[in-house]
Amino acid sequence: ADPIDIPDLRALQAQLIKRAQEIPTTPWEGEQCDLIRYSGSQKRELEYHGVVGYLDLPEGPGELWPLIAAAQWFHIGKATTVGMGQLVVEPY
Repeated sequence: ADPIDIPDLRALQAQLIKRAQEIPTTPWEGEQCDLIRYSGSQKRELEYHGVVGYLDLPEGPGELWPLIAAAQWFHIGKATTVGMGQLVVEPY
């Protein structure tokens, strides 16, 4: 398959952001959540700063559901390998 060039990705990104902005949501609820873990390879403690919370989509994610499902399945998010950034989709 041919690789997607950057202008195509930027156009797709713009379309996805536009669609996401059209989905009804409740205000985000959350708080700061930090994690400290020891790295054996670096022989020191590492600090991760993040947030934990939720966002309700009362009418569902609409046509963005495949993207959200893929993000959950592939553990897309910063520091998911150490337990942060995990996206979980639950029924309303």
